[in-house]
Amino acid sequence: MTVSATPKPPGPPDDISLIDLSKSFGGVAAVRDCTVEIAAGSVTGIVGPNGAGKSTIFNLMTGFVAPDTGKVMFRGRDLVGSSPAEIFRAGIVRSFQGVRTLTRLTVIENLLLGATAATALATAFRPHRNRSELQAAVARAWSVLAELGLEAAANRLAGDLSYAEQKLLSIGRLIMTDAPVVLLDEPLGGLDSNTIDQFIERVRDLVLSHGRTVCIVEHNLNAVRRIADRVVFMAEGTVKAVGPTAEIMQREDLARLYLGVVPEAEDAA
Repeated sequence: MTVSATPKPPGPPDDISLIDLSKSFGGVAAVRDCTVEIAAGSVTGIVGPNGAGKSTIFNLMTGFVAPDTGKVMFRGRDLVGSSPAEIFRAGIVRSFQGVRTLTRLTVIENLLLGATAATALATAFRPHRNRSELQAAVARAWSVLAELGLEAAANRLAGDLSYAEQKLLSIGRLIMTDAPVVLLDEPLGGLDSNTIDQFIERVRDLVLSHGRTVCIVEHNLNAVRRIADRVVFMAEGTVKAVGPTAEIMQREDLARLYLGVVPEAEDAA
């Protein structure tokens, strides 16, 4: 069994504990004996070469794929066997690679669809329901648009936004859910450096301003250095190391595993 970190007493109730998770596809192990804890109120980066099992971990955590063995513990409950919808209601939301905006709805309508109180939208179609819920959701959506710098685009169709703007909109929908745990799957792909800076700021805001727990799978290691408090390094389906970002990013053995990437200190020499 591969254990990624020394066992410790249970942490805060919003910690996520992955315990001995394994998953094979067609006899090929995508994830093997993965044990790791994602600490509440922090940003955890999951890095590693292609085929390391990073996105599979997200699929296992969110019920899109069932593990062969192991547990996903959150708030004292094993989520294995729960549907993606049940896991969403439990408090874990995710983004996917690429953008998945509802292109024929406006930007603000996309945000309203992310509101936890999906009752807010139900109110729109059933006016006899508590109208104040909808009003509160709309006010919050405008606040999120201001955070994202998308106020001017509020009434445009989401499909008319640039790729970078749609990426920011996807973060806004996650903010609107109020879910305590946010999983981001390669969110920086295809973004220019200015948008990456803005995206990093928004992700840090999820923790600092909105009190969320964030876990991010990302290939942009420079961004991971700036954004993550802790890093989980995976290779060949197993967790090779877990620790503070600066410490993990400087390990030469892990750099060699990551397709020849060299640590910053060695780069500067």
